[in-house]
Amino acid sequence: KISVIENILTHAPIKQQFTMVGDSGEVDPEIYGTIARRFPHRINMIFIRVVDGGKNGDNRFEN
Repeated sequence: KISVIENILTHAPIKQQFTMVGDSGEVDPEIYGTIARRFPHRINMIFIRVVDGGKNGDNRFEN
């Protein structure tokens, strides 16, 4: 998933920004955090829907 998103970001117009939308069911928070750190000027917002079950501690979303 990271490589697909990186490919989109590197081929999109340089001034275009993106909003990441996912859920806490698997690894979206970690993947989107990594992408935001690699492309800080391209990601304007990250939305994560918290789903029941799994790891939903605050520290997961702060990183």
